[in-house]
Amino acid sequence: MTEDSLWDWYSGKRVAAVRNAPTTRPTLPLPLVAIALAMAAQFSWQFGPRDFWQAGATLYLLAATLFGLHCWKMPPMDRASIGGDAHPPTVRWRLVLAGLLLAAGAYFLNSDLQFSLVGVAAWIAALALFTAAFWASPLPRLSALFESLELLPQRLRDPQVLLGTAGVAGAMLLGAFFRLHLLDTVPGEMTSDHVEKLLDVARIAAGKFSPIFLPTNGGRESLFFYICAALVRWLGFGLTHYTLKLAAALCGVLVIPFAYLLAAELTQDKRLALLAAVLLAVGWWPVVIARNGLRFPLAPLFTALTLWLVVRGLRRNSSNDLLLGGLALGLGFYGYSAFRLVPVAVAVLCLLSWLHQRKGGQNIPITILFALTGILFIGLIPMVRYAVDDPAAFWHRIITRMGQAEVGYTDSAWIVFLRNWWNAARMFSWTADTAWLVSPASQPALDWVCGALFHLGVLGFVVRYVRTREWQYLAVLLCLPILLLPSVLALAFPVENPSLTRSGSALPLVFLLAAFPLRALWQPAGNPGSSFHAAAWRSAAVCSLLALSMLANYRIIFTDYAALYRLSAQNTTEIGAVVRGFATSVGEWDTVWVRAYPYWVDTRAVGIAAGRFGWDNVILNDAQARLAELANDPRAKLFIYNQSDAAFQLQVQATFPQGVERRHQSLAVTDKDFMSYFVSPRIAAP
Repeated sequence: MTEDSLWDWYSGKRVAAVRNAPTTRPTLPLPLVAIALAMAAQFSWQFGPRDFWQAGATLYLLAATLFGLHCWKMPPMDRASIGGDAHPPTVRWRLVLAGLLLAAGAYFLNSDLQFSLVGVAAWIAALALFTAAFWASPLPRLSALFESLELLPQRLRDPQVLLGTAGVAGAMLLGAFFRLHLLDTVPGEMTSDHVEKLLDVARIAAGKFSPIFLPTNGGRESLFFYICAALVRWLGFGLTHYTLKLAAALCGVLVIPFAYLLAAELTQDKRLALLAAVLLAVGWWPVVIARNGLRFPLAPLFTALTLWLVVRGLRRNSSNDLLLGGLALGLGFYGYSAFRLVPVAVAVLCLLSWLHQRKGGQNIPITILFALTGILFIGLIPMVRYAVDDPAAFWHRIITRMGQAEVGYTDSAWIVFLRNWWNAARMFSWTADTAWLVSPASQPALDWVCGALFHLGVLGFVVRYVRTREWQYLAVLLCLPILLLPSVLALAFPVENPSLTRSGSALPLVFLLAAFPLRALWQPAGNPGSSFHAAAWRSAAVCSLLALSMLANYRIIFTDYAALYRLSAQNTTEIGAVVRGFATSVGEWDTVWVRAYPYWVDTRAVGIAAGRFGWDNVILNDAQARLAELANDPRAKLFIYNQSDAAFQLQVQATFPQGVERRHQSLAVTDKDFMSYFVSPRIAAP
C-alpha cells in the first residue's frame, strides 16, 4: 500500500514524487464526509430521542454508500512475500514421547483440585518438550537471544522502526494513564465479589492454597489470583481493593501491544495497527473492565496474543509461531471464562487460510496441526483434571447461563438465541450492559465517535473482501461474532446480554474495525499525487477525531461511570473510616461492631476498608442476646447500623441508655447515611 503521510513528507520520500505532478483541484475526500455523516447518525442515536431513529439510520445509509465507494477503490493489501521458517518442521519423536509421559504425570500429580510443586514442574516440562519436539530446526539457543539484543540498537536507527516503536510506546503510555489515573477512587468501593477474591489471594500469598480453579462465585479461573498474590508476597502490596485494581489495570495495558501486533499481522498496515492500539488504549469499554479489579482483561490479553501468533504462523507459513499460538491458547483458559470460545476462532482462521491459500500450495502440514492441538491439550491438563474431579463446579456458570438449571427460558431457546444476537449486534451503538459494575446506564459499548467508526469499519472490511478476496478481512468478520458468543449464550438470563465482560475477547477486533475508517482518511485510495498540505490536513483530521473520541471516553469513565458506581455501590469506605477511627483512638478492634442489614454493606469489606484485613465483627441474628452479653464488657463500644434499622436502634438504646447516637452523612448520596451508637467505658468504683 502506498504510504502518504506527514512522515513521508518529513523524510523527503514523497517530495520528489509530486514535485512535477499536475496540479489538481482539492476535493473533500469521501472518507471524511462518510465519517462526519456516521458521527452525526451515532450522535442522534445516542443523545437524541430514540423514537426518531430513522433519521440516524438514513445518515448511516448515506455514510455507508460513500465509504463503500471509497473502499472499493483502495489498493490491495501488501502481498510482499514473507519467508517462513528457514527449516521445515521436524518431528523429534523421543521428545514427543517424553512430553506425553510428563503430561500424563502432570495429570495425576495435580490432584485434590490444586496444583502441586511436582505436578507443575511436570506440566511445564511437558509443554517445553512437546514444543521442542516440533520446533523447526535449529532449536532455540540462549545465545540467539543475546544476538538479537545486540542488533536492537541497529534496528532502532531505522526511522520507520523507531517511529513505529515510539508509536506503540505512546499508545501504551496513553493506555496506562486511562487505566491508572484516579485508580484509588474510580471505582471506589469494594463489592462482595472483590472480598471473595481478596480472601483467596490471601490464602495463595500465604502458601496455604494453590487452586487450579476456584469454585466459589459461580466458578473462577485462577491465573489472576496468582498475579495478585505475587504483588502481595513479592512486591509488598497490601491485601486491598487497590491491589486487585492495579493487577487488572496492568493486564489491561498489556493488551495494547498485542492488539497492535495482531492488527499489523492481519492487515500488513502498521499505521492502521497503531490507530487500533490508540483507540483501544482510550476506549471506555476496555478501560473500565481493566480498572474493575477482576479478571476480565485476561480474556482480551490472551485472545490478542493467541490470534497474533496463529495469524502470523498462517500468513508466514511459520510452524514455530503456530506452536507458540497453541501454547498461548492453552494458557488462556486459566484467565477468564470468556476465552473458552477462542479455539473456535482459531479453527476458523486455519480453515480460511487453507481455503484461500491452497491454490498457491501453502498448506498447513498435518504434523503442525497435530502439534498445535497437542500442545493445546497439554496446556489444559490441570484444568481437565479439575473438570473431571469436580465437574459441577467447573461447568456451573455455563450450565446455569445456557441451560435451565436455575431458571427456565422466557421463550423457545432459538427465539431467545436470536434475540440475544440482535441485542449483542447492537451493543456498539444502541443497547447497553445493565450491570452498573462495568457500565454507565444506557451507554453502548463504544463512545459515539468510535461507534460511528466501527460501523463504517465493518462495511469497509466487507467491501475489501468482496473486492480483493484476501482472507484476513473475512477472518475478522467471522471471528468477531464467535467472540461475542459468551455473551449471546446467556439464554437463561437474557438480561445479562450484552455483557461487556463476556464480550471482552472481541476487543482487539472491534477496535481494529473502528480504526479502519481513520486509516482510509489518512491514506488516499489509489496513488494520486498529493501536496504537503493535503497530507497535513488529513493527519490533522485523524488526530482531531482521536482527540474527540478521547474526550468522550474520559467523560464516560471519570464522570458517568464514576458517578453511577458511587451511587450504586455501598459506602464501605466511609464506614471503614469510622471503624478505624474508633479502634485506633478510644476503643479497640474487638469492641466495634456492624449490625447486618439486608442488601447493605459486606462487613468483610468494611474491615478491609478500615485497613484491618480479616476483621468481621458483625452482629447477625438474635441481636438482643448479643447486646446483653456485651453489656458486661466495661470497655468503650461502638455499634454501627443502617439508618433504616429501627428495631436495632431501639434494642441498643434500651441496653445502653447512656450511649450517644450519631448520624454519619455520606458524601456519596443522602440515602447512604448510616448510624453509630457510642457507649463510653465504664469506670470501676474505687
